[in-house]
Amino acid sequence: MLELAQLHGLAHAEQDIPRAQLEQADELWLTSSTREILPIIELDGHPVSDGKAGPVWGTMIDLYQAYKRTL
Repeated sequence: MLELAQLHGLAHAEQDIPRAQLEQADELWLTSSTREILPIIELDGHPVSDGKAGPVWGTMIDLYQAYKRTL
């Protein structure tokens, strides 16, 4: 995901995130080799942003699916 973000000029970073910052996030995702990229739409019973997958997630999942087709 980090390489795809870099390749396409999307801001990205690896860092520890304080809980308070997570609670204020516009988007949260979970990435794994088996689940690919999942939007987190709820955190501890509270919606993340508007409770829907965000636009950056949409961009990243599209980029990832396109990348998989090249393999």
